[in-house]
Amino acid sequence: MPALRAYDAIWEYLDEDTALVEFLHAKDPEINTPDDVKALFDRCLVQVFGWDWMRRELSGGNQGAREQDLAEMIVCANMGPISDRWLEELFTHAYNSNQNRGGFDDAALVNALTREGHTLVSGLGYAIGYLQSKSDMAETLARVQTEKWAARANLYDEKAYPKLRAEYDLWIDMLVAGEFGPQYGDSGAGKTVRYPNGLPATHRKTYDRAYRRWPDDRIARAIHRCGKAAPNLFEPDVWPDVEKHFERVGPEPPLHSRVIDGAGFVMLESRPDARTLAERAGVAFRYGYGQGHQHQDNLNVEFFARGESLSPDLGYPCWAHPLGATGDTVHHCTGMFDRGRQHPGAIGKGWLEMFAGGPEASFADVAADPSATPTRLFRRAVCLADAPEGNVYLFDVLRMAGGTKRTYCFHGPMHEEFATNLQFGPESPEPFPLTSVSRGLNNNVRQPRQAALDADAWADWKFKGADTHIRLDLLAAPGRQYYTAVYAKTDVPDIRFLFAEDEVEDGASEFIAIWQAYGSAPFIEKIERLPVEGAAEGEFAPVAARVTCAGGQVDTFIYTYEPDTPLTVDGMQLQGSFGYWSELDGKLRCVRLVNGTRLLKDGKGVVDAVPRFTAKATAVDHVNRTITLDGNLPVGDALAGQMVCFRNGTHRSAYRIVEVLEPGNVARFDLDALVYRSKIDAAIPDNSGLIVEMPFVLPDAGNPNTYSYYDGAYVTGEDFKAAYRVKGIERGEGDNSSKLLLDRVVDITEFPDADGDGRQMVYIYDMGPGDDVTVYNSVFVDYAAGNTVAAAGAKVEGMQP
Repeated sequence: MPALRAYDAIWEYLDEDTALVEFLHAKDPEINTPDDVKALFDRCLVQVFGWDWMRRELSGGNQGAREQDLAEMIVCANMGPISDRWLEELFTHAYNSNQNRGGFDDAALVNALTREGHTLVSGLGYAIGYLQSKSDMAETLARVQTEKWAARANLYDEKAYPKLRAEYDLWIDMLVAGEFGPQYGDSGAGKTVRYPNGLPATHRKTYDRAYRRWPDDRIARAIHRCGKAAPNLFEPDVWPDVEKHFERVGPEPPLHSRVIDGAGFVMLESRPDARTLAERAGVAFRYGYGQGHQHQDNLNVEFFARGESLSPDLGYPCWAHPLGATGDTVHHCTGMFDRGRQHPGAIGKGWLEMFAGGPEASFADVAADPSATPTRLFRRAVCLADAPEGNVYLFDVLRMAGGTKRTYCFHGPMHEEFATNLQFGPESPEPFPLTSVSRGLNNNVRQPRQAALDADAWADWKFKGADTHIRLDLLAAPGRQYYTAVYAKTDVPDIRFLFAEDEVEDGASEFIAIWQAYGSAPFIEKIERLPVEGAAEGEFAPVAARVTCAGGQVDTFIYTYEPDTPLTVDGMQLQGSFGYWSELDGKLRCVRLVNGTRLLKDGKGVVDAVPRFTAKATAVDHVNRTITLDGNLPVGDALAGQMVCFRNGTHRSAYRIVEVLEPGNVARFDLDALVYRSKIDAAIPDNSGLIVEMPFVLPDAGNPNTYSYYDGAYVTGEDFKAAYRVKGIERGEGDNSSKLLLDRVVDITEFPDADGDGRQMVYIYDMGPGDDVTVYNSVFVDYAAGNTVAAAGAKVEGMQP
């Protein structure tokens, strides 16, 4: 509350302000001294608002924003035991987004945050916006010195609150291609969103504060990129120290392709080390959960190239207009089942199947499990490929099974020209039929036109006011229908949709597309699907496609769900999940092999690679972030930066490997894996689980067999000796408590109050002993430069010495 901050800032000065005493005395004869002035502020400002908060009569935000107000009242209240009572409310019975139970730290700093610190609320602006209230809270509570609450009040304690520290790195990592902010949930408006000084520049003060507590290289570089700021009246100036720090360490290295699994993003980067931002391109590939401001955007792809977002998110709804919807599946570049939403409410999280980062042809394979419609498969794989003359394109395979109608949804940017080889019929006077429209708004996908084509289809959008195009090529599928329509929301640029759709009850669809960003003329000369030999029969056969580019580059992509089956494509041998083979003027330029043993043609390529490491977790040290396996990995930093995937039942997560310790069966991972913590109220009467204080806030997934995000996760206590698995949850409503159902009869004595704060606590972690652990390897060989990256024990054939 600004008034409280101002009062706190001038508190000492009031002892000298006789003019204010005289002014107020004229209005109230009882005010005769500076202490009387302070008492007036204490009583009429701090205490009145404080008691309004305690009675829940003071409005405010969620995710800790309302608790921040109370914290400021506490440090200003000067009421001894009463202030302590307010502290107790903050840590035991906080508002917590209208739950009115538990500590604000349990809710806002643990349960509602991903391991990187991202809140469960969608939307870039909303998510980073909550950093301000957390920073304000941390600064305010740092002044709490009472023995009972001082430790919990120290939000800058990295061991106690690792997610808050991680969040400052997150917003540095969330840029794509050096300057673009990925738009998701209620953010964006059909336009490119740039952050030339980085995302931290939008919340500079919070980073200045963080630097005072954690003066590390990344925060110093982020502040320096923001530039020198005007002095803040109430905050110390860190700029001189930042300048010296920056002179010592230099600028932040460019961000390469990466996974942010807790938040549910893969960022693919093209030419990250280019000298100028204009030469860079990238993809934001989303599979995260969302509750609050969420959109139906599982497996959405946003493509940044030639200085623009070429498939922009459509952003915040317009509540003032009936055609103001933005959040439905149809509004995103993703897959849609039965022309409806992916989830009935909050968005469940997908999972990472595989990932292989640069230096080029970065690859990601991601899946999700919609809960609004019964489905059998929803999975998408993409590869961002470089082409001659600084060009870039995206290879995209979207596979869907289940439902009756399966739709590939795409829209281009604001545009001034649209061209296609599809022969569309007349406009329909009715909107494009949808089975649901979010938020009670009307269907705004208007003027639909339909076409049918058994051959390859393409469409082209010219960016408005720029010599930039995006062209989408969709490979042929018999009987496929196509639709185009306009976006009728009144406060956004001209947006045109293209939909490709199959209709077979409980059928399966495969959409193979090439996204091409270009200037005055397309650089891709030919796209063709190639036959694959050696594949077993299945619902989804392996796919192979060849892309011929101007300048003599010819690229071949092979993707399969059968990584151990030898396949042959035009004389090329693949044994793996994904292969990329690129030739220039008839000579091998580079290859990428993911989760494979062999990618070979004419005596050149990769053989004898180790496709993956698989093991069982035998122990996890969540304090030191290490996992012990029943097998060995390469010791040292050979796997540093690679993703390690954990699975137990439906619960899946992926973390980045920091290092592998001697003798090879212990790996250190990057971030704290705590998903949930709560005070235990009691055991369920039949001892099937625990009655817990805090609600379960993360959304469900799956249909018809719905499961929670927590199902299969690891359960323990404060001393880490208890070992259970989540069998299920029951969400409490109103005054009813939530229940945590466990995989065996619970002994509540296994959950002691180890820290002596009077609370028996239960912790849920992403992984624990018994998890299946997989590290997918990849190999990239640059024949032109003579370099091999992430060899995974592979032999490189045909490389010139």
